[in-house]
Amino acid sequence: MSALRHIRLMLDLQTLVSFFTSSDRDVFEIVSVFDAAGPVPTIAGRIQPDVIVFNVPGDTNVGLIARLRRTYPSSVIIVWASPGEAGEVGAAIEAGADSYLLNDNTSPVELVEALKLICQAGVSLFPRSAADFLTLQPKAQKTL
Repeated sequence: MSALRHIRLMLDLQTLVSFFTSSDRDVFEIVSVFDAAGPVPTIAGRIQPDVIVFNVPGDTNVGLIARLRRTYPSSVIIVWASPGEAGEVGAAIEAGADSYLLNDNTSPVELVEALKLICQAGVSLFPRSAADFLTLQPKAQKTL
């Protein structure tokens, strides 16, 4: 199995920085930590982050996700949300988010492993997250 390439992260929560240990820094580089209430961050030299982890958006932050998508079109945008926030997650996905991870009782190790899997295998929704999203988000269910 080949080694995982270096993954550039942009985080909207300073607290998530502490999830990454020194051994994780061999895989991850945190290129930016931004405030969701502020302007869309730009990274010096226009380095594209590989992954943007965004705390569950409120109504005002859906526009920020759309701007992040335009600014960083090749980045994977991951919404970090609680199980009961499927409506907000649905709006975030419609605005351009790629993935949804549950933050309830998620350890730092589990988050880091999930990010590695998303980047390595291109997984967008984990089974538990997908099931939660589909059962709590009525408009996501379609009648055939």
